[in-house]
Amino acid sequence: MSSIPASRLGAVALAVSVVLTACSSDKKASDSGRFLSLRPVLDTSAPPCPAGSSGNAEPVLPLVKDGKAAECLRLGSPVVDDRDVRTASYSYNLDQAQPEVGIVLGSTGAANLDDFAAGHMGQRLAVVYKGKLATAPVIRTSSFVGRIVVTGLSKAEAEDLFNRLKQKSGG
Repeated sequence: MSSIPASRLGAVALAVSVVLTACSSDKKASDSGRFLSLRPVLDTSAPPCPAGSSGNAEPVLPLVKDGKAAECLRLGSPVVDDRDVRTASYSYNLDQAQPEVGIVLGSTGAANLDDFAAGHMGQRLAVVYKGKLATAPVIRTSSFVGRIVVTGLSKAEAEDLFNRLKQKSGG
């Protein structure tokens, strides 16, 4: 991802953790078999979060901070999921002291994300990995240029995500 200027990469990372409502009609409301999805945050509430809601069309997942649920987020249908990924990279951000998975989306996923972002500036977009909410940053750009950076995962989760995406993309 070194071809992205540092200022642009920062905006992309901030917009996604910082690191997908559905923009294409072929996406199912639940997409339960997907291991990575970006979903709009429809609303929030104080904990405790409803139990057993992760399989619903509008799942409610806790945003965990310091090992505790900080808020409950009701999520919309995926805008982008692991089917939209073309390539992935793994790095460790020393400044943030956390792993990052850089993702390049295919043309459909990139268009879906940009279309969504353009109409939802200032709203939150949740990154969900294996049914767990990784992060839910505010959208601060209308164009991601097909690139996102996923943060908020443990080292083991980030490595697992990278390996899954790498295997899926054939690289």
